[in-house]
Amino acid sequence: DVVAAVLATAGLVLWRGACRRRALVLHSARPPIAMCAATSEKAEEAAALAKRETHLPKVLGSVAAAAVFGAGVLLFKGLDAGEEYFAAYLIEYSLSIDNLFVFLVIFKYFQCTPPNQERVLNYGLITAAVLRFLFLLLGEELLQKFSGAIVVFGGILLYSSYTILSGGGDDEEEDEDLSDNNIVKFVRSFLTVSDRYDGNRFTTTVDGKTIATPLLLVLAVVELSDVVFATDSVPAVLGTTQDLFVAYTSNLFAIVGLRSLFFLLEESLDQFKYIEPAIGAVLGFIGAKIVAEFAGYDISTTLSLGVVASLLGSGVLLSLNDPWAEAEAE
Repeated sequence: DVVAAVLATAGLVLWRGACRRRALVLHSARPPIAMCAATSEKAEEAAALAKRETHLPKVLGSVAAAAVFGAGVLLFKGLDAGEEYFAAYLIEYSLSIDNLFVFLVIFKYFQCTPPNQERVLNYGLITAAVLRFLFLLLGEELLQKFSGAIVVFGGILLYSSYTILSGGGDDEEEDEDLSDNNIVKFVRSFLTVSDRYDGNRFTTTVDGKTIATPLLLVLAVVELSDVVFATDSVPAVLGTTQDLFVAYTSNLFAIVGLRSLFFLLEESLDQFKYIEPAIGAVLGFIGAKIVAEFAGYDISTTLSLGVVASLLGSGVLLSLNDPWAEAEAE
């Protein structure tokens, strides 16, 4: 039942393919323009189909592999460990989807081409896998030496939940302007960056000097953004399980298919507008669970898994079948 719940929730996230088709409205009736529009629309449909055929099997394969591994955890480590694995996997997978919104903004702002996006994500995912292990290891060591630190983790999650749930009215255009972004400014402070890309190279030569290309700037911003994301991810996972093996493997499986998931959903990410509030609610629940358990109130892993799956599933269902969309359109 647990495996089926995870597959159902992940399947809902992936449903509807990768790309949203956008209608082209033409006010001129001249045949050449109409023909070009029709040709362009067919080209977009063909590209969308090719993208689905390329990336959907990879995403589904990564989800299936995670479920099979989780079944192994259930079999060999017991029910509690298995439930902790699936709960941590769902949390990390949902946070990864939320992070894709940020990556999309970064790539658009720096006008990064799809081949270069893939190159950046390849490096980014390798680094993320290494850093998550180090962060989880340090977090677990901290909790073993000072158990009260778990309350700090709970406070971080509650604060993150509050900022997510109370920040829904931010101006999207401001979010997409990264010129004043602290991470971008920090990276630019120690990198001399050329004005243009040099293919897929991270460095180039200008006036006899080796300097960074915008691609290296994009990679650095993505890497540092992932470090920032870990401030939510690591406390949430350690608030679900303190078994390092379960914590890391759930994280690893969640990020394995992230590259293909990005290219599958990049044109339709803005349709999943209720994912972020659902994530905010999940972080709030895990934060409250941490504080409650520290105070002596036991909350079972089964209940936690059910709450996490229900909140995330509700966010996906509301995004795919928005009951308020027609009212907002009017």
